[in-house]
Amino acid sequence: MDRQGWHCSPNLTATLMPAIEFETRNVPCRHNPLGVKGAGEAGAIGSCPAVINAIINALWRARRISHLDMPATAACLVGAQQGKPH
Repeated sequence: MDRQGWHCSPNLTATLMPAIEFETRNVPCRHNPLGVKGAGEAGAIGSCPAVINAIINALWRARRISHLDMPATAACLVGAQQGKPH
């Protein structure tokens, strides 16, 4: 990098990277019979964006609205259809 923090190499593979060691420790959870931790969260992560995308898809088809901030409350949806930002 130069003095201003810009990369001087043509790509990131040309830079010297330090060796990285990775280690995991599988410690079973004592609070459930399976001993698993966080097993259900991975499937729930995509639900909020999927719901917002479905709402935006419907609003785009009906009113040409292409953006809506979360949370998508009833007041927010009505306001968006009336042209009022929330």
